Amino acid sequence: PQSGPAVRAREQQPEVNPIRSFPTVMWEPGAEPDYFKVDALLIHAHPDDATLDSGVPLSRLTSAGKRVAVVLLTDGYSGLDQSPQRIVGGRYPAWDLRGEALSKVRAHEALEALSVLGVHHYVRLGLMNHPYGGGLDVLRPSTVIEAWGGQRELVERISRLILGYRPD
Repeated sequence: PQSGPAVRAREQQPEVNPIRSFPTVMWEPGAEPDYFKVDALLIHAHPDDATLDSGVPLSRLTSAGKRVAVVLLTDGYSGLDQSPQRIVGGRYPAWDLRGEALSKVRAHEALEALSVLGVHHYVRLGLMNHPYGGGLDVLRPSTVIEAWGGQRELVERISRLILGYRPD
């Protein structure tokens, strides 16, 4: 695979019979995207949120020729492995994924899904993903924001993305 801040989906992994394929550019945490004007900018917390929560609207926008960028706050480091019965091989080990291994797979799966949906840019902020599994794991928003560098830092990062992409 090619390394660097921007990785094109087709160069990173061979196509596996996608419905439609688009060379989505993925921006690694810490990299400043090559901004351009977009019609829509979606911001989600976890790698699967963009496709599960907004897959249909994303598909409709890109099918209509609209330019779309997606920002994911975390890589899902503390997520739960929901597919322990997956086909083993390639990037999927025979054990439940956790931590760094899980976040790498989730980031790549997001890239593949966003590519199929026709998204132009996928920006990963790589912010801390707090463990969760039930009501006892729920944190106050102020606690999460503080762990992400505080409100001022978070607002500045999101503002730079909004000002850079200038979504309609």
